[in-house]
Amino acid sequence: MIATLIAWFGGIVGPKPARPLLIGLAMVLVVAMLGVGKCRYDAAIIQRHDTARNAEISAQGRAGEARAAEERRIDDARIRNETQEVTNATQSIPDRTVSDRQHARACIILRRQARPGDPIPAGC
Repeated sequence: MIATLIAWFGGIVGPKPARPLLIGLAMVLVVAMLGVGKCRYDAAIIQRHDTARNAEISAQGRAGEARAAEERRIDDARIRNETQEVTNATQSIPDRTVSDRQHARACIILRRQARPGDPIPAGC
């Protein structure tokens, strides 16, 4: 087969340079095939790495979302409790059945604990 290629190529470029040119062409083809093979191998390695990394990131994201949901529930419960305490404080302010000093102190405490926009009884 090689002799046939040399004879055929020798008819195109001449008999003397045919053999070195075919050897050079064969070497170029081998190097090109090795390069293509290496690129495919690298692409496969990168694909596997990306797949594993995406799975890891996804798992960490789900764990973070679960933590955030738990923190939201805790915050909601805390806000509900604080709102209830303020509501209870404004509803349980003593009327004039206590001394003026006690009433004034209760009003000061109420104002300190109240948030902006909370209703404050008219007596304070």
